[in-house]
Formats: sequence, C-alpha cells, structure tokens
Amino acid sequence: MGRHLSTFLLLLLFTNSVFSWKKDEFRNCNQTPFCKRARSRKPGSCSLIAADVSISDGDLVAKLIAKQSSQENSENQEKPTKPLVLTISAYQDGVMRMKIDEDQSLGPRKKRFEVPDVIEPEFLNNKLWLQRLKKEKSEIGSGSISVAYLSEGYEAVIRHDPFEVFVRESGQNGKKLLSLNSNGLFDFEQLREKEENDDWEEKFRSHTDTRPYGPQSISFDVSFYEADFVYGIPEHATSLALKPTRGPGVDFSEPYRLFNLDVFEYVHDSPFGLYGSIPFMLSHGKSGGSSGFFWLNAAEMQIDVLGPGWNDEYSSVLMLPSDQKRVDTLWMSEAGVVDAFFFVGPGPKDVVRQYTSVTGAPALPQLFAVAYHQCRWNYRDEEDVHNVDAKFEEHDIPYDVLWLDIEHTDGKKYFTWDRALFPNPEEMQKKLAAKGRRMVTIVDPHIKRDESYYIHKEASDKGYYVKDATGKDFDGWCWPGSSSYLDMVNPHIRSWWAEKFSYENYVGSTPSLYIWNDMNEPSVFNGPEVTMPRDALHFGDVEHRELHNAYGYYFHMATANGLVKRGDGKDRPFVLSRAFFPGSQRYGAVWTGDNTADWEQLRVSVPMILTLGLTGIPFAGADVGGFFGNPDTELLVRWYQLGAYYPFFRAHAHHDTKRREPWLFGEQNTERIKEAIHVRYMLLPYFYTLFREANASGIPVVRPLWMEFPADEKTFSNDEAFMVGNSILVQGIYTERAKHVSVYLPGDQSWYDMKTGTAYKGGVTHKLEALEESIPSFQRAGTIIPRKDRFRRSSTQMENDPYTLVIALNSSKAAEGEVYIDDGKSFEFQQGAYIHRRFTFSKGRLASSNMASAALGGNKFASQCTVERIILLGLSPEPKTALVEPGNHKVDVERGPLVLRGGSGPSVLTIRKPNVNIADDWTITIFITSLHISSSPIPKLKTRVTLLAMASPSKQDNQGSAVKSVAVIGAGVSGLSAAYKLKFHGLNVTVFEADERVGGKLRSISRDGLIWDEGANTMTESEASVGFLLDNLGLRDKQQFPLSQQKRYIAKNGVPILLPSNPVALIRSNFLSAGSKLQIFLEPFLWKNKNASKGADEKESVGDFFQRHFGKEVVDYLIDPFVAGTSAGDPGSLSMQHVFPEIWNLEKRFGSIISGAIQSKLSAKKDTSGEVDSSAKKKQKHGSFSFLGGMQTLTDALCNELGKDELKIQSKVLELACSCSENSSQDNWSISYELNDKKLSSEKCFDALILTAPLSDVKQMKITKRGSPFPLDFIPEVSYLPMSVIITTFKRKNVKRPLEGFGVLVPSKEQQNGLRTLGTLFSSMMFPDRAPSDVYLYTTFVGGSRNRELAKASSDELKQVVTSDLRQLLGVEGEPSFLNHYYWSKAFPLYGLSYGSVIEAIDKMEKDLPGIFYAGNHKGGLSVGKAISTGCEAADLVISYLESKEKS
Repeated sequence: MGRHLSTFLLLLLFTNSVFSWKKDEFRNCNQTPFCKRARSRKPGSCSLIAADVSISDGDLVAKLIAKQSSQENSENQEKPTKPLVLTISAYQDGVMRMKIDEDQSLGPRKKRFEVPDVIEPEFLNNKLWLQRLKKEKSEIGSGSISVAYLSEGYEAVIRHDPFEVFVRESGQNGKKLLSLNSNGLFDFEQLREKEENDDWEEKFRSHTDTRPYGPQSISFDVSFYEADFVYGIPEHATSLALKPTRGPGVDFSEPYRLFNLDVFEYVHDSPFGLYGSIPFMLSHGKSGGSSGFFWLNAAEMQIDVLGPGWNDEYSSVLMLPSDQKRVDTLWMSEAGVVDAFFFVGPGPKDVVRQYTSVTGAPALPQLFAVAYHQCRWNYRDEEDVHNVDAKFEEHDIPYDVLWLDIEHTDGKKYFTWDRALFPNPEEMQKKLAAKGRRMVTIVDPHIKRDESYYIHKEASDKGYYVKDATGKDFDGWCWPGSSSYLDMVNPHIRSWWAEKFSYENYVGSTPSLYIWNDMNEPSVFNGPEVTMPRDALHFGDVEHRELHNAYGYYFHMATANGLVKRGDGKDRPFVLSRAFFPGSQRYGAVWTGDNTADWEQLRVSVPMILTLGLTGIPFAGADVGGFFGNPDTELLVRWYQLGAYYPFFRAHAHHDTKRREPWLFGEQNTERIKEAIHVRYMLLPYFYTLFREANASGIPVVRPLWMEFPADEKTFSNDEAFMVGNSILVQGIYTERAKHVSVYLPGDQSWYDMKTGTAYKGGVTHKLEALEESIPSFQRAGTIIPRKDRFRRSSTQMENDPYTLVIALNSSKAAEGEVYIDDGKSFEFQQGAYIHRRFTFSKGRLASSNMASAALGGNKFASQCTVERIILLGLSPEPKTALVEPGNHKVDVERGPLVLRGGSGPSVLTIRKPNVNIADDWTITIFITSLHISSSPIPKLKTRVTLLAMASPSKQDNQGSAVKSVAVIGAGVSGLSAAYKLKFHGLNVTVFEADERVGGKLRSISRDGLIWDEGANTMTESEASVGFLLDNLGLRDKQQFPLSQQKRYIAKNGVPILLPSNPVALIRSNFLSAGSKLQIFLEPFLWKNKNASKGADEKESVGDFFQRHFGKEVVDYLIDPFVAGTSAGDPGSLSMQHVFPEIWNLEKRFGSIISGAIQSKLSAKKDTSGEVDSSAKKKQKHGSFSFLGGMQTLTDALCNELGKDELKIQSKVLELACSCSENSSQDNWSISYELNDKKLSSEKCFDALILTAPLSDVKQMKITKRGSPFPLDFIPEVSYLPMSVIITTFKRKNVKRPLEGFGVLVPSKEQQNGLRTLGTLFSSMMFPDRAPSDVYLYTTFVGGSRNRELAKASSDELKQVVTSDLRQLLGVEGEPSFLNHYYWSKAFPLYGLSYGSVIEAIDKMEKDLPGIFYAGNHKGGLSVGKAISTGCEAADLVISYLESKEKS
C-alpha cells in the first residue's frame, strides 16, 4: 500500500512541475556546450584542406588534413588533428552521399555510431560506379578542384584548399546548387584519450552527464543557392518557411533544435524541438528550383538559418559567388559521423522523391486508417465504449476507430487489460468489427518494473533493457512508476518485441485491434529534460547521446513488424507513433503531440503537418480540438472542418478536459461537425489514391501551394492554405468570429467552390464570406476527383458503393484525374492486386483507361462498383445527352445536386447512372445540339467528330449524310496511327492484320518482375504526330523518361567511353584524335555555300558523305555505331539521301553541315519567336522516352481506341479490287482475305485504302483495277536486315563496373577487340521499375548487316556472345540469371544506295491506283516517330482525297 501511495505522489509531483511548458526545464544553446562552441566560430575558421583526392572502388575519396595547427574555438584546440577520411558516392536519380569520419586505420578510441536500418537496401543497390575524376583550377583560393559526374546535368566537386564540397550544374562555369563548408565553419572534434586536467562532465540542473568519451561534436555550414526560402527539419511548432535564427535584424534567437522530447502544452512559433527529428532541409526559389540536404545522424542537433548579411564582414575572405543568391545554414550535432545526402531536384516533388528513395517509401495504410478516429484519455470502461459507439449511430456520424489510452491496462502494464473495467475485450472488439470498425490500444516503451509482470520478468532475465552508465538496467519513472526501457536498437530485441503482439501473447486482442506508441522519445519523468540520460548504454556500447533521436523509430519499427507477424504477413499494420525519425514513414502514422485548444495551435497545425509531408511522412495529423484545455464550440467546429483534410484525422483530448464528442454542442453544431466528417468520407477514394501516390513516389498527401505552383512567389510563405493532392485547395479559418476570409488561388486557371460549384479566377486573392457551415475549399480546373457520396457508418461499409466523378474543366475544356482501388487491407497490391484508373476529359469525351503496371501482371483484384454520377463543372453550352461505349447506349445529361444531402443545394450538370464499371475501359461522349457541320444542322453530333465526307448536295435531302469507310492493311504502329487519326476525324475504319497480334515491332513483355521490349525500346517526340497521339490518347502521364538521358557510351579499344553530350564537349574530350577535331572545326570553312554543288550524289553512301565532311575516324566511331544501333545497317551500304534526308538537304542548301544546322536553327527560332504559348504548346520533356509497361503501351492504347470490331486479326489480305471508273466519283475497293485457312470477302466496300504492310507482302497481293489485273512487279526487291534481341539479367553483385546511362554502342571496328554485338541498352538503369532491385536488366542487339548469320544463331550461342561482350564492357561475372531471345528475320528494310527506285515505285503505285496510299518504315524513316508520322500523313492524304472526291 505504501509503495502505491509513493508512486501516486511522485506522479502528482511530476505532473504539476514537468508537464506544463517551463522553459527552464530544457536546455538552450548557451547551456549546451557543443552548440555554444559551434555558434562562436567565425567564418573561415576551418583549417582543413583536401589531399590525396582520387577515385577508389567507384567512389571519390580524399583525406582532410589540417593546413595549420590551430583549431579555433574547439574544445580539443591545440590537440594534434589526425586526417579525416572523406568519401563521396553517386547514386541514380541525382543523389550524392558524402561521409566524413575518423580514419579507422589510425586506431580511434572507438568507432563512432552510424545509424543502422534507415537507408533502404534498394537505394544502396543504385550506386553509380564513378570512373573518372577531372581536375580544374579553382577560381577561389589556391590550388585546384576535383570534379566527378553526379547525374545528368550535375557534377560533384571538391575544392582542395580551402576544403569545400558542392554540387554544381555541369561544366566549368556551372552554377552551384548546394555546398558544404563554403563559409569555412566545418569542425570535427575527434575522439581522444582523457588527460589529467580534462573535465568532461556536463551538468544541467540536478543531472550530471559523465561524457566518458569526451567532446565529439561536428558542425558545418550548408548553403542553398538560388533559394528564396528553406523548409523542413521537423518537429517545431513554427512557420512552414523557416525564419532566420541569426543575422542582421534577428534578435537573440535559439537555433532549430532536433532532440526528441516529451513536451506538454508546447508553445507555437518556437524553434524548440518537440517529439520527432528529421534532419532534412529543402530549399525552393523561383529561379533556382528546389534542392535538399539530409544528415543521417541520431544525436542531438541544432540548426541555424542564417539571415542575409550574417557574414558580410568576412565576404572578402570567403569569396562566395556574387552572382547567386543563397540561404546559408549552420548544422551542429553532439556526436556521430558526417553521413550527408545532397538532392539535386530540380523540382520540389523530385527532391521529396529522392529523399524517400534513401529513407524508404511511405507505407500504404489500410483504408480504415484514412477515415475518422475517435479518441480520449480515457474511455472509462466497456459501457463507455458501447455508449460512444451507439451515439455515433444515433446521430448518423461515421467513424472507423475507437481508441483506448493507458487507463485500459492493468496498472499501466501494456498487453494487459483492467478486467474490472474491460472484462470482455475480445467481445467488445468484435461488436465494433461487426459494424466495420476497429479499436486501437496504447503500448508505450516503458516497462513497469514488477516481478509479476511477464514482460518485465522476461526482459530483465534476458538482459534486454537499456543500461545506465554503470552497466545496470536503467531505471526511470514514467506512467507505471519505476520503469525500464527496452534496447530497441538491437534487432534481436526488436524481433522479440514483435512476437508480443501475437494473439497468444497479447491476450484479449483480435485482428481488428491496432496499436498506438506514445512516450517513445523516450519520455522519462525524472530524467534530464524529461528523457533518458545521454550516458546510458545501448547494444554495442553505443551511448544514448549517439542514437537518442532514433530510439522511438526503432520502437515504432518493432511494433509495426509485430502486427505484420501477427497477421502472417498478410495484413498491413496500423501503428501511430509520437516520436519519429527518417524512415518512420515506412511503419505508420505520426501526430503532432500534446497541443492545446486555442486558435494559434489550430493555425500552426497546418505548417507542422505540411513540414512532415515534405520530409517524407505524409500520414500525419494533429489532435482535433486540442489535447489540453476545453475548446469553445466555434474553435472545435473550425478544427473539425480543417481536420477533415488532415491526412490523419483523429479527435483526442486529455482526461481533465470536458467530454467533447460531436453531439455534445447543440444540434446545429453537431450538424456542422457531422458535415465535416461526411466531407472526409465522401473524399475517401481521393485520399486513398493520394496515399498510394505517396507510397509510390514519396509525394505527400497534403502539400504546400508552392509544390503545385513552384513558380508562384505568392505561395512560397503561405502556410494557412494547402493543397490536398494536386486537385483541392483548402483555406483554414483561424480567428474567432471571423466574418471574412482571404483566399489566394494560384495559377492561371479557374477554381471551383466545392460546396457551390461557383468558379473563381486563378492568380487572385479573393475576399470571401466566412461561413459557419464550412471552410473554403476549391477544386482546381483541369482535374477530376473521385468521390463516394453515400454515407455509411464506416469506410468498410462503403466498399461496394458506387462512385461519383467530379470533372472541373479548364479553359481548354479538359480535365484529368485518377483513382486507385485495392482490398484496403492486405499487401496483395504489391503483387498487382489493384485497380488504377486514369480519367481524361477532352474534346467532349470522358475516357477511362488502365494505369496499372504491366510488370505486376494486374487483373488480380476486381470490383463491381459502378460510376453512379458524373458531375460537369464549367461546361457550356449545356449538353442534353451522352453516348456510353462500349454498349452504344445514350444517357441523359441533366441538372442535379453537387452534393447528395438534404437541403436545396446548388444544381450542376450531371450524367446520372451511366452504368459503367469503375474498373473497365469505357468512354462517354457528350452530345451538344448547337454544333453544325456544312450548311445543315446535324442533330446530337459528338463534339470530337468532324464529318469529312458528306453526301452530295443534290442528294442530301433524300439520303442524309454518308460517312466514308477506309481500310488500313497492317496493324503496326503506322497502321494503327493512321486508323486512329481517321477515326478521330469521323471516318469508319477497318484494320486488317495478318499476324496474330497487333503492334508490329512494338512488343513489350512482362514476366517474373521484369519488363522488356523485344523491338523498339524508346522513341522521341520530334514529329508533331507523336505529340498528337500522346495528348489525345492521354499518354502523357504514362511517358517514362530514362534517368540519364544523355549518358551514352561508345566502345573504343575494348572499353566503354562516355560520349560527349554536345559538340563543344566532343572537341574538348579525348574521344577523337586532334586531326579529327581539326577537321570538324574547319568543316564550316571548307564547305562553304559555293561548294554545295560539289556535294553528294543521289547514290552516295552515309559513310562516304560523312567522311567527306569529317573524316574516317568520325565515321568509324560515331556514324557506324549510330546507324548500327538505329537501323542495323552499316555506313557503306546505306543511302545518305534516304537515311539522313535532312542533313543531305542541308548540304545541298548550305554546303557546310555545321553552318547549315546553325542557320536552320536560328531561322526556326525567328519563325516561332512571335508565337504565344498556349495550353496546346505546353513545354514537354525532350529526348528519348518509353511508357510505363513498355513501348507496347502505345499500340495498346491505339487498339483500345479503335475497338475490337474494327480490328481483324490473323486476316491476311490476298486480293484488292477497285470498281472505280475514270468518270465516277464513287470509287470503292473490295478486299478478300484469309482467316483460319478460309478465303473471305469483306462485307463492305471501302472508299480508300492505306497499305502499311511490308512491301514484300504488298507485292504478293493480287490487285485488280477496273476488272483487269494490276501487277506490282515494278516494285524492286527490298533487302531486309535480320536481328536478334537478347534480354539478360545479372545479379548486381556480379556486375563489377555498372554504368549509369542509356547504353553502349559497339562500332564494327571493335570486332578486332573481340566485341561482336551491335550494342546494349542499360534497361534497368534507364527505367528502374523494369527489374527487381537486386539485378541489372540489359537488352543486347546482335546481327544486322554486320553479321547476318550471327543473328540467326541459337540462344545458347548468342548467350555466350552477349555474356562475353558484357564481361568485357561492364565486368559481369558468371552466367546471366535470366535470358530471353527473340529473332526478327526482317528487323529493318535496308535503305540501300538504290533505294530511290523503291520510293519511285511507291509513288507510281499511289498514282496509278486511286484511293491507295502507302505508309510505314519503308517510306520516310525507320524510327517509331517516323512510322507514326507516315501513318498520320497517309491519313491526312486520305481525308484530303475524300474531300476532293466529294466536291467533284
């Protein structure tokens, strides 16, 4: 009895003294010696220089040595400084890692702690193998700088003296992006032996830190160039844009502290550290884009943001670049090593993606966790739980989770129940589960020291607790009284802890019970600063000071793993944690801790949650209503209205507060709270889709405005409004009794009020009435949002409800959006069990298409949900009907409510019950009665259709309009493009394909986690027709650009050499000899216009042409590998006029190719200089690209648009017959074809034909013209080049010299060095999603004109050839772990020296046969873009032909 009484008195004492904010309970910088020392150092005080800079094992390495003996302002001053080891590594996607540590070969006193289990293993597999280091003269200081490749467009640089590391844009004059030690503030206190007069102890209040290893702090400055603001480094209750903490005009201020602490009733607008720490900072500026810096260190950290002019008096010493604005910061840590990551961006979403590639993708939560949570400290007993649940039912308020705080346990012993209050916990949970609801219980890290408590007994016996400085189990005070803390840094103990969540161990738990980790900073009531002493000891003799900020992370990890184990790895866990660290996003949600019920805390919740999202933790929220205190009714309502848009939506309150369930504040306010919760449930499909986006890319669910509008300076410091995804803008109301609220709506498009549908202009601040019923929220024009409008008691009961799509049209009357659906609970989505649909509205047509990755197989999850309503905002004039396909049924377009609830709300255009499945491909085309074609009205015409062929005027009254029919023979990319364009213009189209599949040489395969292409691997948008298809097929979001677009290699002397990316770099490089460079330089002078007439004849080869201009070496090592890689040909046998017609014509016009290219480019710029940019001319990424799922995604999309009825597969055309006459305008063609060995005739005749089949196949067709045979024997024989495509994978560990980039081409001269392939694409380097993270995927090409016989070789023989080449080029070892071989007997037609006769024959065929047009890679070029272009051009010719025939 006496023991329980003393525990109660101690808790009462601590509750009254520690748990209210008292500034003197916590250290400031002046009371923290390492921080005080670091802040006192002057710019330029670092004396280190970089020596022995070299490349070793693919890394840039150097030694940092002291230039002079003094170490100003260091506690270790006048002690000898040993060299430090610096290592820089480059990783895919523009990530640089820099490590600085003591030299282990010199025997430091101990190994400094490096934080384990944070960096994603997959990230480590993406390391690039640095090969070359170039030296340049330093423009600042003395000596030189060393430069290494980082990623496309960026370089890593070390300045030797004074020491500095920075990332710059590529090139000697490239601008800096990020730098470290530009201000000379780097200091590294090395471990040493204690000497007689050393006093290492530190005292704070009544606590003494023994500091047995002495001073070991690290500090350095980091600069962000072209930045307007910096963001990140949570957790602080302060603004989103970090305010300066030092500098002119900044009064005394503390640095931003990162030290996980249990802070009750924290104050707002303070840099004081709270419950979690993420040492990751982002910068953003209008001119410089975004970049990021992350220091992986779990010790206490302090960070200064240095205001402009802070170092002006040292500017002459530092010589910083004057032409670049920047934000300087100072990073200080008590211990650890420098393990820093630089992220190049360039956009804010790129930086976040790069950061989460290092620390891990956010977990996809279960669907219920995204809904509303009801919590209180504490719901008293089972009766209280039952009553609260019943009241939600009574008031028709949905919720998904009910929470129990510490009072549910038996004496604060976790994994137990107070059986007097909760006698039947399993039955209680099952009653909730029957309604689709869950329960969460709390499990904290402090373990009650009670010998009867099985957890304590086992942990104590096994030695699983953290030790104090003397080696005994650490004993501190928390909720149970005397407590010990599990040593979670030990993976074995984490595994042991995870087992405690099994149903056998956690008695009373059920599958619907989930977990809450609180107090895991860790909180120790009687410890220094309410936490664990810094000299406590962990696994591996690591001091607590070294890992303090990661303790809660490991506890969170172990708990989440426990729930996964509990469900046999099938169900996703839900664990809420108060403490967090980089990587916490992989294990669950966090919240902003013990806030207070006041208006300023409501306001500061937004930047706190936005900052968490920016730093990789999208699943975050704040306690709705405030944990401490009693909110007035208006504040509580406003908090619910705002909290409904938090990613984590939970109401919570302290046990001393008044009860505040939603129904306790009068009927009107209950309705307002219920409405806010209903908004969340209505938007659950949208929120869940955003969580999947976060899981895939790291991009947060709620975002600062500037993340979506990065060039709009008005958004940079706005942290009172935020974006939910890219489609919704929310503006909170943060003042009491507000009458008006100002809302800035960025961008140049409209925004639609989500309550009324009213459109507001973008780029303007609007003063709006502050409604009591809601806060302002807007849907962005150009977006489509999925909703579920039927309201149930929980998210589970909404599973089969229909969807509503809200389409907000932009000024181009277009919009797009998506929805992601899976089972909402399991990990099956990782194996492809999900639905991911893209919705596009354009030209009056709404289309649903598949976004699911082909690599995972897909089609493993089904849904019978339909689309119940489609709401159209911004469409005029108002349509009356719409056509739904497939099914060809019409539905009405009428006015209906924007929101399905009582009252007379606004009416909006609505398509009701289109009866389409959410998971299917479908289109809905709007009919608008006011459209006209020709001189007579055409009723209910599709807005996307322009009928090109009408009946003659004399017959129109009797016959109406007649739509023309066209046949396309051949369903490769040319034929499909032609057919699509014809259908797009309203013509009837039938496509005949002899093969069993369509797509021609676009052939993508997905198998065993791999995706590869057996034909063309990439394409470009150099042809306008390509852009037409991408836009109208909705493929922009499916484009996939290689990570390193311009890194391409040429084999020379048996090794891969990086090809210079531009002509200037080529001249500067050693790739070509001095003689070849001279010839390139002199080309404009030697081939002036007067010499143009001496240029190429029509039968000149590619090799002869380029050799005349640039010499043989250029042909051998540039032209030869290029033409082999793009056409499988060789320079000597290819026709210059037909392979490179643009260059051939340049010589004819200008003489010099170089001069002609420059003049043509200048002329093109001049021609377009007066054009106004429009939505139709959006800037697109340049260069090669593929698609998600491979190149076949393009032809699949074309097929989906054409429909099955318009495609005749395995239908080989045998005969074409024209019944035309010279005097008739009614020409038509009949077709006979073979299907399943039967000869059939087409049921209809065609007004025109487009032939895209190979000419060798066309020649075999029997053609009849006016009853007489029309032989095609005038078409010359075309030679075809064979090629084999070999797909291989090798384990990453077996590739000793992996190269980042596009691929390597092999010149024919390299056969003398044993290389027999044409080249290899680095498929998984270009597109990392195409192979598992532990292998490299390569695509190698063999054969062509270089070696026709080798192309026909067996798979075994080709395996040896490919492996041999890759061994020589990339250092592969052993056999490939996977191999696939595909042989193309006719890979490319050979554009030989006499190919002009082929073109003449095609022209003759088109001239002599009315209505026949030819397209394909026999005419106009061999690339995918050229094939599309010829198909679209043929379609245009058909359209013109039919129009002219109609007029005649």
